[in-house]
Amino acid sequence: SAPACLLVVGEEANYLSEKDILEKLAKKLKCNVAVTPGAKSAYDNTAPTFIGVTGVIGHPSVKQAITNADFVIVVGSRMDLLAFVD
Repeated sequence: SAPACLLVVGEEANYLSEKDILEKLAKKLKCNVAVTPGAKSAYDNTAPTFIGVTGVIGHPSVKQAITNADFVIVVGSRMDLLAFVD
């Protein structure tokens, strides 16, 4: 089967002029998508690939997805304390 991929979208993605490029990337790579707390508006949270928010105030589903992922792609985040998943 295909490797499990997770795309983590950070706050800098809020400045993209074409935000649909992230959804296209997720579909192309067959990734689930999580956002950092500062990027809640950077990705469509109704998209079927969206799984939640990362970090200390995040969703348990994201922590599980990171644990199960073969690889994680981070776009537009410095992965500060709020974005970090322990």
